[in-house]
Amino acid sequence: MEKLVDYIEFKLDAPKAREEELTMLLFDNGAQGVEVDDPGAILQHLEQGDWDASVFDKQNIVAGQVHLRSLMPLDEKGRRAAEAVRAATNAMDDVDCEINVVEPVDWQEKWKEGFKARPVGDRLWLKPYWDETPAPEGRVALNVNPGMAFGTGDHPTTSMMLEMIEEYIEPGQTIVDLGCGSGILAIAGLLLGAEQAVGVDIDPVCEEAVREHLRLNGIDESRFTYYTGDIVCDDRLQHKVRRQKGQLVVANITKDVLVDLAGVAGRFMAPQGVICCSGVLRDFGAEVAEALVYANMSVINSRVEGEWAAFAAVRAYE
Repeated sequence: MEKLVDYIEFKLDAPKAREEELTMLLFDNGAQGVEVDDPGAILQHLEQGDWDASVFDKQNIVAGQVHLRSLMPLDEKGRRAAEAVRAATNAMDDVDCEINVVEPVDWQEKWKEGFKARPVGDRLWLKPYWDETPAPEGRVALNVNPGMAFGTGDHPTTSMMLEMIEEYIEPGQTIVDLGCGSGILAIAGLLLGAEQAVGVDIDPVCEEAVREHLRLNGIDESRFTYYTGDIVCDDRLQHKVRRQKGQLVVANITKDVLVDLAGVAGRFMAPQGVICCSGVLRDFGAEVAEALVYANMSVINSRVEGEWAAFAAVRAYE
């Protein structure tokens, strides 16, 4: 294993007018990057209405001072930089300079601490792949690799979708995941009894993520058909997916895509099929529900978790 390196941390608090001077001081002494925290910029964005002010509730934001931070390896060059920066800032009465040694962190292991196994719904046990603890009795383990993009199961929208899959999937069915990302929704359907899964995503990188999650969950790749493309407007892709219609169709994407998708989703649904969708903020949920109704579907279930909403719908008529 590669030896971890100690770092020297430079923290400078100074008037805004000193920002450029101190930034150049750090770069001239070997810094590869400088982090600048400018409360004045925050206030400007709030005044212009660019940001949600509620994020900064109860925070006393005072303009005029900036906070600079940089890291350098703890080697001979870093030590010389510390001496030079210390000497230069000692001559500045309005600058507060703090220099510390930062102990090394194995970030490849550290990031794992934020991912813990947890129950989802009544039957699933969502867990990172490195956790070898058996799932509690009565639950099915869904192994995920949180280091891969496109969905880890930790977001409220994914949790709601997993709960809906548990509610609507039946043994032997086909589940179709539109915008499948990492594939964990469709894979959850397979673990809960579905016989086949179809996944579609516009990003070709997702295919490797799906393959990895199939392996982690001990599912043969022959049970999962993956397609790359835009399912909303690609007629040839739509034709392929229509040959494998699902009794359950799921889509955890974004509001605008869901609205567009509602118009074509029925093409991939078997008779009496159900579509579950999420990825939309609760304030915009009505737009998705209206799009489903406009597409001759009837909303049979809706739920909210935090700021997010999810829906389930069936075809209003065949």
